[in-house]
Amino acid sequence: MKITVRDLTKSYGGREVLHGVSFTAGAGVTCVMAPSGSGKTTLLRLILGLETPEGGEVAVPAGCRFAAVFQED
Repeated sequence: MKITVRDLTKSYGGREVLHGVSFTAGAGVTCVMAPSGSGKTTLLRLILGLETPEGGEVAVPAGCRFAAVFQED
């Protein structure tokens, strides 16, 4: 299984949170680390399909399913 993110872009209220994010994550554990407010949660929401990117794409293998546990309701 491989998740591919290509040139991902997302803004909120005119403020660009993600710009041109690209990477490939293979099977196993992938860690996303960055300072607070840098777009980690937005990135994960885009990968999970809970948000729609303004540009770029997230490619997930057919039949791939995700599970997430959120910190808040």
